[in-house]
Amino acid sequence: MKPSSVLAALNRLPLWRRRIAVWDFRLRAPTLDRALYLWLHRIGRMGRADRAYLAGAVRPGMHVADVGANIGLYTLHLARLVGPAGRVYAFEPDPLMLGALRENLAANGAAQAEVFPCAAGGGSGQALLQRNALNSGDNRLGADTGTGWHADRDTVPVRALDEALRGRRVDFIKMDVQGWEGEALRGVGGLLEANPGLQVFFEFWPHGLERAGTTVAALDELLRALRLRPTRPGHAEPCRLAALAAELPAGGYTNVVASREVGRAR
Repeated sequence: MKPSSVLAALNRLPLWRRRIAVWDFRLRAPTLDRALYLWLHRIGRMGRADRAYLAGAVRPGMHVADVGANIGLYTLHLARLVGPAGRVYAFEPDPLMLGALRENLAANGAAQAEVFPCAAGGGSGQALLQRNALNSGDNRLGADTGTGWHADRDTVPVRALDEALRGRRVDFIKMDVQGWEGEALRGVGGLLEANPGLQVFFEFWPHGLERAGTTVAALDELLRALRLRPTRPGHAEPCRLAALAAELPAGGYTNVVASREVGRAR
C-alpha cells in the first residue's frame, strides 16, 4: 500500500468524527485534518481576517453562494450573517465533506442554507477531484498530476453557477476552490447580468491557478471579459493581478474582491 493511502486511511478513522465548538457552532469533523482545521479556527490561528471581512460585507437578507463549502464552517457563518430572510447556496463536490456539510447545517439549524452536491465550473459535466491524504482543504479539481499526496481521485459532477442558480437572486459569492477559480468564474456570466451588484470574494493563489491549468494572465483576461474589477479587501482602487502576484512570496496567496461598477457603460 502506498504511504499516501496509509495516511489517508489514518486521517479518516472514525475516532476523529467528533463535534467541536467553533464560533458558537458545533461541527462534526469527518477526518483528523478537519478536526485540526476546526481547532485552529476556534483558537483564532485561522480564519480571523476572512471572518471579519465577511461580517462587514454580508448583510441580513442577502443571498450568498459559498463555493467550496467543505464541512460548512463558513456556510454557517454566512447563514448567520444573512439571517432567516436570506439564503446561502453551498457547493461541495467531495462526498465525505458533503456528508459532514449537510450534517453540520442540520445540527446548527441553518434552514436558510441549500446544498448543491457539485463543483462549480464553466459548464455542466464532470471533473477529476484529487483528494489530499493529509489535508482535505487541499482537495483539487483539474488534471491528474499523478504525484504527491493526491493519490485518491474520483470524478465529480460540475455545474455552471449561472445554470445552477438561474432565476435566483445572488448578491455575493465566496469562492475557495484551490486554484479552480478561473474555471468556476467562467460560469458566472449569467448571474452578473441578472445581478449587476454581485460581488465575488475569492482566493488568489497563482501557484494553484497554474496547477489547475490556468495562469494569472488568463484569469485577468477572464475578469476583464466579465467586466469585473478586482480589488483587495478594504481597498477602493482596483488592483492589477500581475502586480499582486509579484508581491506574493513563492506559493503565497491573498484574497481578492471582484465586482462591476454599477451603471458603467458597456
